[in-house]
Amino acid sequence: MNKTLKYITTSDGLDIYQYNGTFFNPFFKGEKGFGKRTLKNSIRMSCLSIIEPYQVYYARDKEETVGFAVVSRGGKRLSCSTREDIILGPIVIRKDKRGLGYGTRLIHAVLNDLDIRYKNAYEFIHDGNIASIRSAEKNGYLYVCKGVYQGLLKNVVTNDNGNLLIYKKSAD
Repeated sequence: MNKTLKYITTSDGLDIYQYNGTFFNPFFKGEKGFGKRTLKNSIRMSCLSIIEPYQVYYARDKEETVGFAVVSRGGKRLSCSTREDIILGPIVIRKDKRGLGYGTRLIHAVLNDLDIRYKNAYEFIHDGNIASIRSAEKNGYLYVCKGVYQGLLKNVVTNDNGNLLIYKKSAD
């Protein structure tokens, strides 16, 4: 295993690994099955690594990577968050592994088993993404408001006509 991907814990049958995104390597390059990353997305995540450092948590089931979640501090990327908060997203589950509960389990691990301190955890989900909405709600998230992406870094600002649903979960 590459030294940059660090085993953190096992949670609900998933092995959780941490990767700290860098400018030249925003995601761990050894992971397969997530499709090609676009140049625009790679540039965005590279810039984000400088402006707002983030971690990528990979979930593995029986040595096979099934998904990942990007976690960053609040206060910049989401207009209604503060530095005491965390932002989860994007959360990506491999297409051939969707509908099997991996997203719900990965979110649970990030919120409860990784020793990440936060006042509130936020997710923003595309309107109509029923599976992601259910997964967030199963983990105790509540709908707050709508939002839209803004700018190259895809910051999220609240907007009553937005196509993103912003969900919030307070720390227990």
